[in-house]
Amino acid sequence: MREQLEALIQQMVEKGIRYDAMVQDFERCYISRVLERVKGNQSRAARTLGMHRNTLSRKIAEYNLSPDFRRSGEIQQMPPRNLLTTTRPIGRAYEPVPVNSRTASREPVARVQGRR
Repeated sequence: MREQLEALIQQMVEKGIRYDAMVQDFERCYISRVLERVKGNQSRAARTLGMHRNTLSRKIAEYNLSPDFRRSGEIQQMPPRNLLTTTRPIGRAYEPVPVNSRTASREPVARVQGRR
C-alpha cells in the first residue's frame, strides 16, 4: 500500500494538483466510504474516523454529502443548503419557511400558552 501511495503522490506532483484540493477530495471520499460501511450511523462513523460527531456532521454539510447511506452504496450529493427549509410555529400548525427568509426577517416567535 505504501508503494501505491508513493506512486499516487508522484502523479499528483507531476500534474500540479494543489494540496488543499487533494486533501478535501480525500476527506470527502474517506468520510463517504466510512458512512457507507456503517450504514449512515454518524456516531459509529465518527468513532471510526476518530473525530467528534459534531465535527463529522459539519463535514457532511460542508461537502454536501447525503446523510442517508442506507439505500445505496454510491456517494450521493445533497441539494445546496439555500434550498433547505425549516419550520416555524404558526398558531398550532407548522409552516415550512426557506432558510434565507428566516435570517432576513428577525420577527419574534410567539410562545404557545402554558409552555415556557
